Amino acid sequence: MAESDHRAHRSRQLYQKVNGMRKGYKGHDKFIRSKDGELITTKMEITERWAEYFEQLLNGEDPEEIFDCIQEPSNNSEYETPTIQEVKIQIKRLKTINHLTKLVYKAK
Repeated sequence: MAESDHRAHRSRQLYQKVNGMRKGYKGHDKFIRSKDGELITTKMEITERWAEYFEQLLNGEDPEEIFDCIQEPSNNSEYETPTIQEVKIQIKRLKTINHLTKLVYKAK
């Protein structure tokens, strides 16, 4: 229900529902073009054309050039591993921020 989305601060879902109610259902035109550029309108021909398209896409010709991609080894020596104490401090900091955020939203 749109009202529950509003209360739960889910504005995206709210606007989608409102627009859906306002505009109603609009069917999509189901036409595609063949390889020759002719318009295909029947469901069976459209299905066959999509099958042909994906067959060509997935089983296409081999590329003319093959690029060798060499991945450089990552350099993790730039950063020191954090100590247990540093991790604990950051976790406490994040919990405090999370708690304060909840208090601010409750106050609204």
